[in-house]
This record gives sequence, C-alpha cells and structure tokens, in this order.
Amino acid sequence: MTPSAQQISKYDVIAVKSSMYGLVSDAQALNSKVQVLRFHSPFAYQGFRDQDPCLSGSGMPFGATGPATEGCAVYAGHWLYAPGTRLRSAITVSATSIAVDDASRFTAGRWVVIYDGQPGAFTNAEHARVAAVNKSTNTLTLDNRGHKSTPRSHPIDAIVAEHVIGNGDNGESDRWVYNQSTACPQDSNGRQFNQAMAEWLAETYQKNPNGSASRATVAGVQLDSDFHIIQDSGGSKRPDVNNDLVQDDGFSATGENLWGEGMETLYERLRELLPNAILVGGVTEARGYTALNGTELEGWPQTVPSHSANRDYKEIDGHLTDYSVQMHHGRLGPRYTMGYNKMPTKLYPSADAPNVPDNTGFRFGFGLTLLDDGYYGQQNWHVVDPWWDEYAVDVVAGSPTFGRAIASNARMESPGLYLHCAAHGQLPDRVQCGPRKHRRLGRLRVLVRRQRRRLPARLRQCGGDRQCHPFYTNDVSRRHFPAHPGHRTGPGQRWVCGDGGDLAVLRRRHSGPTLGGV
Repeated sequence: MTPSAQQISKYDVIAVKSSMYGLVSDAQALNSKVQVLRFHSPFAYQGFRDQDPCLSGSGMPFGATGPATEGCAVYAGHWLYAPGTRLRSAITVSATSIAVDDASRFTAGRWVVIYDGQPGAFTNAEHARVAAVNKSTNTLTLDNRGHKSTPRSHPIDAIVAEHVIGNGDNGESDRWVYNQSTACPQDSNGRQFNQAMAEWLAETYQKNPNGSASRATVAGVQLDSDFHIIQDSGGSKRPDVNNDLVQDDGFSATGENLWGEGMETLYERLRELLPNAILVGGVTEARGYTALNGTELEGWPQTVPSHSANRDYKEIDGHLTDYSVQMHHGRLGPRYTMGYNKMPTKLYPSADAPNVPDNTGFRFGFGLTLLDDGYYGQQNWHVVDPWWDEYAVDVVAGSPTFGRAIASNARMESPGLYLHCAAHGQLPDRVQCGPRKHRRLGRLRVLVRRQRRRLPARLRQCGGDRQCHPFYTNDVSRRHFPAHPGHRTGPGQRWVCGDGGDLAVLRRRHSGPTLGGV
C-alpha cells in the first residue's frame, strides 16, 4: 500500500528509496520541514526486479560486468562469494555441464562466477546460474551463461565460486551481496567496493532514479543491513571475503574483523564526501561512531522468533546499552537513533502472529525509547497510517484527564486538507479554534488540547501571523502546515488556530514496505 503525500507530510523524517522522491517532494510542498533520507542497502543488490537495471531507484545499478564498478557496470571482484573450487577440465563458451573439484559447495538455483587465473584474479569473469548439482560425479549443470557478462571459454583450474545471497536467501537468489571488506579486490580504478559505493552514493543520493535532479530536498542517507559482522541466515552465507577458497566469515586468521573495518571505511568515505549530511546506520549492531549521526535499532525490542510477541529480555537488555552508546558517545550531531519496534499487537497483528492478545508490545517499545532522547518507529502490517493514543497525552496539571492518553477520533483521522488563513481569508463555517499547548519530552512532543471555543459562523480572519489548520488527533508533525491553494475542509473536521509555532505530537517514521523496504 502506498500512502498519500498528505499522510506522510506529518512525519519528521521519511526514509525512502529514490523511486519515491516524487511522493515525498509533494509531502514537502505541504510541510517544508519534513526531512527525507535516501534509503539504501550497502549489503546487497536490490534492483534485480527493476525493468531497467541501469536505473538507481532501488540502489546501485547493475546491468553489466566490467573492469571497474562505474556507470551501469559492477566489477566481478566486488561481489561477495562463498568458498569456490576449480574446474577439473577446460570448458567451451557454450558448455552447460562442467566438472569441478567439489560440487558440494554449490546449490541449485544459485548464481556463480567463473574466472581465470589465481583465486581473486577475476580475469575473464562471467556469471552463470546453477541449474543442477551432481555431488556423486562432481558436475554442475549451468544455464544463463554470461549473465550480465560475456560467456567465455575457461581453462582447467579456473575458479568457480557461488554468490553469497542477502537476507531472503533461496527465495531471492538474485540478491547478491557486495564485498564491503578491506580484503575486497580493487577494480581497474584502484577502488575497493566500499570506496566505489560511497562515491556513487554521494553523487546520486539527491537524484531521481534516472539521474535527474529531484524536486525533493534530501537531507542525507539511511543505510540498511549495514552489519558490523556478516549476519548469517540459516547457515547459508559461507563468506570468503579474501577469495582464497576458504570460508572466513569476514575475519582474518588472527581475528581481525575485515568486514567491520570495511564498513567503517564506507562510513568514513561517505562522511568525507557529505560533511553536512545526516548519515544513519540501519541495524542495532552498527558502529560508525565517528562518521554516522546514529543508527536504526531495527527489531528492538528483540523477540524470539523474530516478528513475534515473545520478548527476548536478554537481548533487549544488551541493546538498551547500544541505544545509550549511540545517543551519548557518537561524535556527530544532530543525534539520530531510532528504536524500530516490530512486535505485532492486537490492534496491528501480523500474518505470523494473528492472535496477539494485547497491545503491550507497542507500549513496551515506546517506553524503552522514552528512556532516552531518540526517535521511535513502529512496524505495522497492512496499515498505511496507524495511530496509537499514547502519541498524545494530556499534560495540563489539574485537568480531569491529566496524564491520560488522548483517544483517537475516527472522524478526525481521515486524510485532511490544510488551509492557511492568512492566504485564504475568512474561516469556513463551524470552525472550532482554541488555545493549545504542548510539552517537550526530549525529542518527543505531546499535544494538549484544551476546550475549544466555537467562533461565530462566517467570521474572522486570522490576524497577524496567526494561522489556522485542520487538525485530527493522529497528526504527528511537529509544526504547522504551509499555505496550499485549493484546499477545502471536510465534513466534521476540526481546526486549530495558532501562532505558527509547533503543532504536534511525535517524531516517528512510518515503516511500511513502501516507505522502508529491506
């Protein structure tokens, strides 16, 4: 489901792929203070479903294999492979059955690279798909020879290695993982992949998928799946970052984290190129304390299994420390670290957990975030624009509802339209306006609604810099909305007149599939 520009215009920060820049630019036209981050995975290629592989709406383009990672080409040595093996006999350019030293290293349906020379040389590299594996005869049946590359003949002892697949594994065999480690081979431009990606991202993060200038104002980059170690999924990764045909899991023989150091190189190079941008990690275990503004604590509070309602208190306790470290020991501001809760609830169940008895999973994650000054994000299944009463709390001492959540109102939560009184003159009939106050709780703001007084029909213009806005209780922007000609009021809508200051509730990021992705 795709939200409307109006629905997302009330959020402080929106992280999207560049294919959605048109939508968020429309949201910024309604609310110029909405910050947009380019959502990008440095872990795996995500554009394999794009009709045009040379567009960059889903990430770095990949339409060909070349000597360097540039334009639409990716150097074969910049992908991450599992430990490979050697050809037992030479193959022709059209061969589909090949004999290898160890066929047990391969899985039917996966992609492989075939290249000449010593391990890590990547001479005459081509990609092909494994159609079948015969472990008893150590033979592979191939199809799609020369996939995004040129099919070639290869001599005996040429290397064959399987592509490591990103999260999704067998269901998405085209989701190839990049080699971000410091052991990654250099391309013909003398760059390891982390350097090539940083330079590409700095050049394109504000552009549309076709490379044209975007109408959206993009404040920075939010990375996704930027693991400090290579996260395995079902024991299927088997990484060989230095291409010596031996599984190393991203570590040197002496325990040096080659993968983690490579991620740090990516962060640092990106910060050099974008000194004033907001750069955000995408996992709880992300480092980058000298280069990033923070990270997204994805899936915190942790559950067992993932996306369930069963809390893993041991992991939750450990990652509470990660939250504190990100908020207080990073070098750069403004701080941007978010608790991203994926626990299903009674109100918003998931397909894997359709019968959650209560909503305490939300309140638990929300409360943990309030222990510090971070942002809060909530995954909600099949809901474009969810609302929790806890986002608005009465903080007026002496009020009969003091300390209580302000309940939602269905009439006021349908998508509204915004009016700037100074631009449009008289208020519409039956407008209710009144004083409002809010109290700042760290970066979280809660809205207090006092009794509205009704203005006479067909009366008053907003005087001075006073502004009037339709308001509904799930409005979670921090501010007023700018003038937008042609907007009208809807039945039963309420309006708030104010002085142009903050009108709002909470910093949070909508995390539906169209706004986040994987």
